[in-house]
Amino acid sequence: EKVKMCQNNENEKRRFPRLPLKDLCHIEIAQEGQYTQNFESTRDLSEGGVSIETDEKLAKGSFLFLHIGFEKKTFKVKGKVVYSKESSPGHYLHGIAFLSISPADKSLLEKLIEQIRDNTDSI
Repeated sequence: EKVKMCQNNENEKRRFPRLPLKDLCHIEIAQEGQYTQNFESTRDLSEGGVSIETDEKLAKGSFLFLHIGFEKKTFKVKGKVVYSKESSPGHYLHGIAFLSISPADKSLLEKLIEQIRDNTDSI
């Protein structure tokens, strides 16, 4: 019985819990031979990825760089679009899995997650 309580929900594929983060991030993406840069809205964040909302659909499997600000600094992470769905007409929600991040940027990411957890716990 104890084992059953520790098992993840069958539908849950994430290794890290997502925390709410409504902020802007800068993305750089190359898809279909086009390179674009935009500011987009984040929805939530974890140590393993982020979800973002865009006005354009991003192709599943696309690689991109995200720049997320924290404490007057920006950390950069390479990611891959793992899902893309229309959230409302003309707006898309994308799941981005983090692929690589420098040790310094990982430290900033961990500090941001800790701050979000602290703020969430105090509500």
